Amino acid sequence: MKKKLLPISVVLAVFLTSSFTAVAQQPDSAATVSSGARLSDIRLNAPKISGFANFRYQQSDEADFHPGFDVRRARLSASGDVNSSIDYKVQAEYETTVKVLDAYFRWKIAPQFNVQVGQFKAPFTQESYNSPTQEVVIDNHTVVSKLNGYKDLSGIQSNGRDAGIQFYGSLFPSQGFSLVEYKVGIFNGDGINTTAQKDDKAGAGLLYLHPVKPLTVSAGYYAGSYTGFRSWVKTDSAEAVHVRNRATVGAKYDDGRLLVRSEYVYGNTAGLRSEGVYAVLAYAVTPKWQPLLSYDYFRKNKDANADDQIYQIGLNYLPIRNLRLQLAYSFKKSTGKDDVNYAVAQATFQF
Repeated sequence: MKKKLLPISVVLAVFLTSSFTAVAQQPDSAATVSSGARLSDIRLNAPKISGFANFRYQQSDEADFHPGFDVRRARLSASGDVNSSIDYKVQAEYETTVKVLDAYFRWKIAPQFNVQVGQFKAPFTQESYNSPTQEVVIDNHTVVSKLNGYKDLSGIQSNGRDAGIQFYGSLFPSQGFSLVEYKVGIFNGDGINTTAQKDDKAGAGLLYLHPVKPLTVSAGYYAGSYTGFRSWVKTDSAEAVHVRNRATVGAKYDDGRLLVRSEYVYGNTAGLRSEGVYAVLAYAVTPKWQPLLSYDYFRKNKDANADDQIYQIGLNYLPIRNLRLQLAYSFKKSTGKDDVNYAVAQATFQF
């Protein structure tokens, strides 16, 4: 546990030290300011600490499933500004182990062009950019989980994140929003909290088009590789390098009350061609109540006549500002397997 906590402690210490050092290195003229004012400056320059936790109960009739409670995840983050154009964030999560999710700097040069360096979400799907505190469904849709680095078919489990450099910006401003947004970057392609495992790097990009303010049309591409076994090839070598390519298109309509979102994702994982699509419909009946419907389709092997389909109905309730309660029932049909009924309740608290 000490080894897992060490990188978090080191990064937090660096950022805390840099923030207070920046205050201490003000010009000598600042010495004439009262001690009260100096304390105020320190508070303004200190990192903002925030976080959230998910507490969950699950029930299913799937074989060998044990119903019960768990702390699904707990996250703690520190963020702040180095100066007017550079900010940073570091975020750690406890799920089954402690891990650093985000640790990055952003250089905000202009609306059209900015730079991000460190460990953060690689640009690919729309859904992957939704925080667990904001996503309307409790679980990521299967195709996002399997082809976007969460429980990836390659074996990489990195919450959609990687280490690298990214360039991003927005173009053609129009009446309070931009018609075009882009993110493009170069990454190790090996997941989080690890050094590079191979010489070649991965490239990823995501393009957003906003014909009107509530509508987003997206296209993304990921070209990379990974090192390790292919679970479907028993004679594989752990040192072998395999292709890991992904492509996606999607659309979202969100006017603040009605949300409709769908994405199609294709993947080539060491020659295994996979695809999937999801669609979600949610409507805020009141500011506190939001019912939803979701359809989730995934085919692990396009060349095989087998797939998974999940039909879900859910309800989100926001009783107070920083608390969200969610209920969902899912019915899963998988080729060659028994049908599965699954129910989950989740409470999310933010601070």
